[in-house]
Amino acid sequence: MIDVPRQNGRVLIPREHGAYGQLAFPMLAALAAGHPSMAGVTLAAGFIAAFLAHEPLLVLGGLRGPRARREQGRAAVRDGAWMSAAALSGIAAGAALTTAPAWTLWLPVALGAGVPILVLRHLEKTTAGEMFVALTLSACAVPIAAAAGVAVAAAVAIWLVMTIGYWAATAAVRGTIARQRREPHAMLRAGGGVLALAGPVAAFLLGRGAGVHPSLWVATLPLSALSLGLAIAPPPARHLRTIGWGLIAASAAAAVLLAVISRSPR
Repeated sequence: MIDVPRQNGRVLIPREHGAYGQLAFPMLAALAAGHPSMAGVTLAAGFIAAFLAHEPLLVLGGLRGPRARREQGRAAVRDGAWMSAAALSGIAAGAALTTAPAWTLWLPVALGAGVPILVLRHLEKTTAGEMFVALTLSACAVPIAAAAGVAVAAAVAIWLVMTIGYWAATAAVRGTIARQRREPHAMLRAGGGVLALAGPVAAFLLGRGAGVHPSLWVATLPLSALSLGLAIAPPPARHLRTIGWGLIAASAAAAVLLAVISRSPR
């Protein structure tokens, strides 16, 4: 999921930019959808610290190779210690302050426990592995939104909308890359297209049947439109950086729409 960090003497942090977005945008949508609360902020800080701790812990465990452990071991001990402490403190403080159902907090924790298994089995860079990571990172929005006063159903809706969008984007982008490498890509592109179309439909049905805002489906459009475009007409490999910026813009738009829709009267 994350490349070996190249920094010397600096804080060891994940270098996979996409993972940052998959964590940050659902969190921002969750915080903006409700009202400021110390519980929501401390939970967000704890989850961010837990995400950052991923890299030094992998280095310490030798999963980045013997050279990384030898050269960055001291920094990994330092960073892993304070990041882990910050994660535990933030999540514990948020859990003590929130009045949201306990299962909302256990959801991302339970999913997060599966990520080390993916890493140990070297599955984190597969399509399924990347989708599971997106599911896990986006799940952090559920307890944060609930702690901010958002109805539990709406908090879950934020998670599902962002997750399906990221799943569609993951499949479409991997299909684009596979096509450029002359590898099998039809199933990946088809999967991205199907997920892109399924997102608005699922959100529409959720809005009608689960007491969520009926306009929820609108928030799926930015990521769905981008993913569908990539699935139908994948651009050349030289445009991958542009695709990355497009995903950031689509994620930001989805987060804003989710926040606005969640705060709007039905």
